[in-house]
Amino acid sequence: MVINHAHLGSQIEMALDDGSKWGLQISYSPEEKALETAGGIAYALPLLTQNGSENAPFLVVNGDIYTDFDFATLAPLPLKGEGEIPQTLANLVLVDNPPQHSQGDFSIVNGLLTNQGAPMRTFSGVGVYHPSLFSSIKRGDAAKLAPLLRKAIAENKASARYYRGVWHDIGTPERLQALNELML
Repeated sequence: MVINHAHLGSQIEMALDDGSKWGLQISYSPEEKALETAGGIAYALPLLTQNGSENAPFLVVNGDIYTDFDFATLAPLPLKGEGEIPQTLANLVLVDNPPQHSQGDFSIVNGLLTNQGAPMRTFSGVGVYHPSLFSSIKRGDAAKLAPLLRKAIAENKASARYYRGVWHDIGTPERLQALNELML
């Protein structure tokens, strides 16, 4: 498991240490400056693709969500033959739009991610990615994920599924507090 962090990252490392307390092995990818989602993933790629897995897709879960999603249900990204050329660069999980993001991000048409159509849904922060999706990003540069996803959509190399279960965006203190109160 790799945890990418910037702001207050040392507190995360102090709290979780190497993960052995939970039967995990945690590596950290600290950012000196915030690199945005795609930049952070590109920066962490050496940790994500070590041990000969440079063509292996990997799961990313945003740290500011709460969900009961079963990650084991995510299918691996399909490849085109023995050359391990990716047929799909990204497979996202979409959810119903929360009040703070009522317009949504994407739609799903025949299993493919699209920028248009109805209904528009919100990207959950859960996705499987092929390393080549991030090949245009120089390690250490800040980069947003959305432009990479839009390019993959244009090439029909992005898929998605809709999840109807428990999912909360806890990216602000107020939303985290609301979930804490709901859980009590």
